[in-house]
Amino acid sequence: MFRSKSYRSNKSHLGGGGGPDKKEKPFFTPQPVRPESKANPGATAPALTAKPSYLINDGCSDLKSGINWELSKNSSPKGGFIVQEMMIMALAFDCHNRPIPMKKKMPLHYFEAWRVEPNSTEVTPENADTFFFNVETRDHTAHTYGSAVWTAAATYHDNVSETDMPDHMVRNNPNTAAGALLSSVHDPRLGGNASPAIPHELSYHWSCCTTGMSPNVIDSKTPS
Repeated sequence: MFRSKSYRSNKSHLGGGGGPDKKEKPFFTPQPVRPESKANPGATAPALTAKPSYLINDGCSDLKSGINWELSKNSSPKGGFIVQEMMIMALAFDCHNRPIPMKKKMPLHYFEAWRVEPNSTEVTPENADTFFFNVETRDHTAHTYGSAVWTAAATYHDNVSETDMPDHMVRNNPNTAAGALLSSVHDPRLGGNASPAIPHELSYHWSCCTTGMSPNVIDSKTPS
């Protein structure tokens, strides 16, 4: 996902191509896979929820949205992982209808994971997730238009130890936008006792080809 860092350059940044007609609002709706429990079907995993924590809408593409993960009860003696499947699509253009290149190839699809400590509800490295996007033109102005869409599904896998996580899930993976989280472009396919998948989504667009800053228009947001 676009992480909570602020960049200023001639590229759009993840903080998490193409050239449609200026009047057309780009939109993208992928369908994430919903993981299934593969072990201990009689056990009930703690329920996972995502609670909205903040929304900073500075306009002209600059937006940051955060949530906090919460579990309904303590994890098993092995602990577990929250695994989120991410699909990101962003398109941005300057006011001469020239595409602004993205730092990552779009659409961007990957998996990221948070560790839940044994016998607790403690989520590491933190119990938060942030969607962030920011773009500027080649001449370092905010005169752009475009859209950004995050579509995600998160599942808690209980009774899964750290050694059960496959080696391809690594931190600071250059092929994802997950930063310090364990992540991969391949499904980790964890077993354990899986909670129902919950949606985590955000879609917005902007048009700032006139003088002054304009607010981003939020098309959809889950949780709201």
